[in-house]
Amino acid sequence: MTSDFGLISVILGLGGVAYLWTSRSHLSGFCGISWLIAGYSLTLIGWLLSACEMVGFQTVVNTLEHMAFAASTLALVIWCDKAGSYLSSH
Repeated sequence: MTSDFGLISVILGLGGVAYLWTSRSHLSGFCGISWLIAGYSLTLIGWLLSACEMVGFQTVVNTLEHMAFAASTLALVIWCDKAGSYLSSH
């Protein structure tokens, strides 16, 4: 990822997480919203780690980045499963 794209990703990610956190009470009626917030927050952590990769400790930071993306994927899959189950039952 180039540094320009990384910076844009982090800025957009911060906006998305800020929206989700400030709108938690309005979104609480959505099925599995905590999984969505967790998944999106972990994606943002991955983007931040990706931007930090240039500073040093590339191997460690890269490993943590990929772990954050893997955990994010799992959280979003769980959210999709919960939302899909809810929608198919109603």
